[in-house]
Amino acid sequence: MQQIYHWAVLLAFISLVLGSFFFLSRSLWQDRNMFVASWKEMTSFEKISLQVGLLLYISIPFLKEHPSKDTYLAHVSIDILTALSGALFVLGALAFLKYAHEHKKTDKHQDT
Repeated sequence: MQQIYHWAVLLAFISLVLGSFFFLSRSLWQDRNMFVASWKEMTSFEKISLQVGLLLYISIPFLKEHPSKDTYLAHVSIDILTALSGALFVLGALAFLKYAHEHKKTDKHQDT
């Protein structure tokens, strides 16, 4: 009986996650024109900041597993790259959100 309960809880959790993902993707699909327009309005520096920050976030775990990770230079470089990737990604994400907010605000003014 306890095993059935565990399976029911697991199934409910998976259904909740999949349902949330479905509604999120539907909402993003409805706002895709706003996202495309916001991306086009961004400057190249903001686009590159977002992309490089994301790329560094993805590549830093590979650097942490490199054989020379225990050397002083590698340790300092990984720490600096971690901070830099966070700063660049946040800069690009904030710029994107600013343009998305401005675009959504102009759409609301045009609808009224």
